[in-house]
Amino acid sequence: MRLTFRIYGADRVSSLINEFNKDEFLLKMAIAFNESKTTSYFTLAGRIKAKEGNLGSGQGWHRDTPNPYQFKALIYLTDVEMDNGPFEIIEGTQEPNSMFDGIWKANMMFQQHRMSEGEIENLLRYPKFKTKTFTAKAGTVILVSTFAIHRGMPINLGERYALTNYYFQDFTVNPIYIEKKFNLPPKKKSNEL
Repeated sequence: MRLTFRIYGADRVSSLINEFNKDEFLLKMAIAFNESKTTSYFTLAGRIKAKEGNLGSGQGWHRDTPNPYQFKALIYLTDVEMDNGPFEIIEGTQEPNSMFDGIWKANMMFQQHRMSEGEIENLLRYPKFKTKTFTAKAGTVILVSTFAIHRGMPINLGERYALTNYYFQDFTVNPIYIEKKFNLPPKKKSNEL
């Protein structure tokens, strides 16, 4: 049995998921955050199931990118309590200078992508950094800078279903690179969805 199941580009195979990907309000929020032309390139559909020793969605603490303008919209499709792998973030790490705090205070490397529990414990010794956990009902949308250190908490019970829109500043990405990196299914015409 697979613990984690992910479909990158789920918006290209489901008209309902495509509606979430194309949501105008969420796009306006991403543009306001990025302060530049931004596109929702794809939606990830994810399911994670409880299994002893799992690291949760995202496979533990991490930053998605060294670019402080990475933005995502995550919607829970199931109710998520503390045992169901809620989204968790370290407040304060969304700030660009927090990367240097990680180097000086937690022995992290410059532009480090994944963090150990020990590194996170070192960082959390400083009052400017605090964990924030998002338990919520199905239908709750979380808007987040994924430059911030975050994870899906290890899941202890049941399963969690979610969709995540990936927003990129247009001038920072090559669409062909995105297509290949995430192995996205081909785009369909709107009447084919």
